[in-house]
Amino acid sequence: MKIFCGTANEPLCDEICQFLGLQRGQAHLTRFSDGEVYLQILENVRGADVFVVQPTCYPVDQHLMELLLMIDALKRASARRITAVVPYFGYARQDRKDKPRVAVSAKLVADLLTTAGTHRALWLTCTRRRYKDFSTSRWIIVRVASAGGLLPQTGAGGSNGVSPDAGGVERARFVAKKMDAAWPSWINGARR
Repeated sequence: MKIFCGTANEPLCDEICQFLGLQRGQAHLTRFSDGEVYLQILENVRGADVFVVQPTCYPVDQHLMELLLMIDALKRASARRITAVVPYFGYARQDRKDKPRVAVSAKLVADLLTTAGTHRALWLTCTRRRYKDFSTSRWIIVRVASAGGLLPQTGAGGSNGVSPDAGGVERARFVAKKMDAAWPSWINGARR
C-alpha cells in the first residue's frame, strides 16, 4: 500500500501516513509559467494498492486537476488499484439537476475521476447527499463517509449554529443539536 498527495493538504497526508506507519509516496509536482501542472511519480508503484489524499478545497479547480493528473500518472505507472481520498469535495453542492439547463458537476467530477483511472473514491461529508447515482460510473465505487459521528456530543459552551447558505441550514441545525449549541431563534422564523 502506498499513499500519495497533491499540494492541497500535505500535513493531513503526513498525519495519515504517520498513523499507518508508512512513508508518503514521492512525486514531483511543479507548474509551468502559464500555471499548467507537471507531475511525475518518483517511485515504483507497479501492482501496488495506492491511495491519493487530495481535498478539492480552494483553489478548487487547481487541486482537482492535481488529483486527476496524479491518478493518471499512477495508472500509467501500473498501480493495481487507485483510491481517491477526498476529505473535502469541492463540487458536492451541485449533486442534482434542480433547475433547467444546469450542470450536475458532482457527477461530472466522478466521471472525470473514473476516466483518470480511479477504482474507488472516498468522500467525507457532514450529510447524506445524493451520491448513489454516481456509482453508475463505469468503474468507480463511491463511498461517502459521514463526519456527523465525529462531532462532540456536548460542551459547545456558548457556541451558535450557523449556515453559509440556505442549502446548509438542515446540516447546521444537526451540528448545533449534536454539539448542544444554541440555534438562533430568529433563524427558526426565517425562510424554511
